[in-house]
Amino acid sequence: MYFSLNPIKLFLDGFDWNGRTSRRQLGIVLFSGILPSSISALLGYIGYDALWARSLLILFAALFFIPLVGHLVRRINDLGWNGWLVWLVVVPYVAFVFLLVLLFKSRGYKRPIYSTLWRLVGQVATAVVALVMLTGVFWRPYFVISGAMKPNLLVGDYVITTVFTTDPEVGEMTVFRHPVSGIPTVSRVIGIEGDSVQMRGGTLWINGVEAETASDGFFDEVMEPQGPLGLLPRCTNGAVGQFANCRKTQERETLSNGVGYPILNIGKTALDQTGEFTVPEGHVFVLGDNRDNAADSRIAVGAGGTGFVPVENLIGHPLFVLYSVSSAWPWAIWTMRVNRIFVGIE
Repeated sequence: MYFSLNPIKLFLDGFDWNGRTSRRQLGIVLFSGILPSSISALLGYIGYDALWARSLLILFAALFFIPLVGHLVRRINDLGWNGWLVWLVVVPYVAFVFLLVLLFKSRGYKRPIYSTLWRLVGQVATAVVALVMLTGVFWRPYFVISGAMKPNLLVGDYVITTVFTTDPEVGEMTVFRHPVSGIPTVSRVIGIEGDSVQMRGGTLWINGVEAETASDGFFDEVMEPQGPLGLLPRCTNGAVGQFANCRKTQERETLSNGVGYPILNIGKTALDQTGEFTVPEGHVFVLGDNRDNAADSRIAVGAGGTGFVPVENLIGHPLFVLYSVSSAWPWAIWTMRVNRIFVGIE
């Protein structure tokens, strides 16, 4: 047989970008590369997201990344095409068609294959990406799809979060799996087990102590559909027209532990006045910073809120906004907001 199917040799061949890979070999390699992400998605679907399991999957994916790219280049070599075409695999939709061509097109003419500086650069760049993937054991990305955390997080923000290694603290943001849907959601921890939380006239009270609020100007945004949900923002200045300025009152809230952050106030709503909540053991109470437009712990799970969030559902603490787009999709970099690159989070 011209091409070996020995798994060890197949793995090692992926580090030699000057060879050739058959259709069958590429199929095996792609299946092996897709397997970790498929297992990860399945575990997330059933609600099992243990850190050790996720870490093993990340380790496997990172170690396999360089030979995976190598075999794509080798398959392009086998077709007699230019190696630069490998970049097509990062183009949405085009990548799927390109991979189908690589999997089913017959071998091309045997053109000479030379080691070049660009191939070395490509190998180094691939190694750097694999190294970044390994750091995923300690962080996770999160794409903001709702306006519940405005003004601190906007719809379209691509956020880097650390994996929780300590107990959550009152006042810090958290990304967590929704208690019912399991979908990653972001809110702010306001109460931990044993704390009492209440809203009185739009003001937050924790354990009988009123949070300080001070006027902090206004928050302005364009009235238009936002993110993959296509929801329109709510405004303090009434029902404004499409693409008009939507304004909300902004305040700064400071808790008794000294943690402060900006919040938004649209007007008087039912969420401004609640009963007193006592956080049960093993749970936290969360609020959205966009107080009048957030389905948080003030609303029971059965009514569309989050209710009390189990501590084991907490995923991580948002560190900073890596970048932000005004599109419904995180890869639409042509809609990037240049003023929200590497922005810190309060």
